[in-house]
Amino acid sequence: AIFMAGILEEISIETAEGGARLSRTFTATPRSWITWPFAWLFGSFLLFALFDIVRNTLVGQPPKFTPKPIHDLIAVVAGVLLYALFLFGFHPYVLNLPVVG
Repeated sequence: AIFMAGILEEISIETAEGGARLSRTFTATPRSWITWPFAWLFGSFLLFALFDIVRNTLVGQPPKFTPKPIHDLIAVVAGVLLYALFLFGFHPYVLNLPVVG
């Protein structure tokens, strides 16, 4: 078995009456189930944001967003809530692997 990029590839040689045959089986691991969707989702957000910045700059309208301290507070609270959701909700019930005793 060979492990590459989150996908488990099993290579086996089966012998049959007609001779040897090479068999390949690709099995997705839980890490690849989680990694690929998030990579596509956040990658698409990144590409959209870069496209929007470049397009607005070329048109002559730079971004008008001014960061405020409340935005930092919202990001920290949302991050802590997502962390707690994954810690207490996702791991024990979906993966059947409690992280906190």
